[in-house]
Amino acid sequence: QTQILILALGLGTFLIGTLYIVQHVLLNQVSVAGGNDRPNIVLFDVQVDQTADVRKTIEAEGLVVIHDAPVVTMRLTSIKGESVQDIMTRKDSRNFIYTREYRTTYRDHLFDSETIVAGNWIGEPEGKGPVPISFAADLARRLEVNVGDAVTFNVQGVPVDCEIASLRDVDFQRIQPNFWVVFPSGILEEAPQFAVFTTRVGSIEQSAALQRKIVKAYPNVSVIDIGLVLKTVDNVLNKVSFVIRFMALFSVLTGLVVLTAAVISSRYQRIRESVLLRTMGASRRQVRSILILEYLFLGSLAAFSGLLLSIAGGWLLSYLVFDADYAIPAAAIAAVFALITILTVTVGMLNSRGISNRPPLEVLRGEY
Repeated sequence: QTQILILALGLGTFLIGTLYIVQHVLLNQVSVAGGNDRPNIVLFDVQVDQTADVRKTIEAEGLVVIHDAPVVTMRLTSIKGESVQDIMTRKDSRNFIYTREYRTTYRDHLFDSETIVAGNWIGEPEGKGPVPISFAADLARRLEVNVGDAVTFNVQGVPVDCEIASLRDVDFQRIQPNFWVVFPSGILEEAPQFAVFTTRVGSIEQSAALQRKIVKAYPNVSVIDIGLVLKTVDNVLNKVSFVIRFMALFSVLTGLVVLTAAVISSRYQRIRESVLLRTMGASRRQVRSILILEYLFLGSLAAFSGLLLSIAGGWLLSYLVFDADYAIPAAAIAAVFALITILTVTVGMLNSRGISNRPPLEVLRGEY
């Protein structure tokens, strides 16, 4: 029965453990994105002549402007001296990464969501020549470019020759303006552009008051309350996790049914073992202790195997599917291990009750 019990109980434990790990990873990402130091209000499409007044409106509500990022739209025209059209023809590709409209920004510093992984960050260009820009590492990989490669952007009719000076690892899950391409200061200031503001409100009432003032004074500005989005995501995750938790619990219950069937089917064999032990001088207490230890080891081994697989499966899902930071909910994993072990011992002993009380003579007579 060892293989049957470990397979049945281990499968249920694997499902429960994987659920808790994935749920913990996703909720951790949501909590990081919406932490106490993160913005929860985003204002889009603020025109150049509105930026000063919008900033004053935000500050008049007792709020702080966390980010003020200019946005300039442009298109990619050539890579390494080869036009985008020729590249797409050569590769027989219709990948939107070549033809999409890029929304870029310019600044002389990095955000806390960015880390340089190759090259050197240049916040202000020195002298003439190609403009030193910074690419997100993911974009560089998809375009098959690297530090030092030449690219040309069409900034609303004006070609701008650039050179990739650095690659950045960008955490796009942060609620703040993050960009695939960043220009240094002193290049795009005169280009047609709009701004994105972020701030943080402390209550729904404060958010509603700010939105009313902004919409009334600046109808073109879009205001998004990210706090409501995070709450919605949290609710969806909780509902999904309830369904998966139910399925996992069902698997565990199935494993316990298998455990009960295995114990019942081997009941006569255990009676014989009990008689043999008692004939050799073992007490009823010793026989019960042996049974408890047997189911304790079975439950522990099944729980350990299932949780070990769930830890590996959770890591693969976090890395390959959700692209999120991996974290193990130690308390939940320990609770699942203890629960599965205790249930195995309890069910096993309930179905083995009376075995140690069978008189040896009754069993010996049954042999003949």
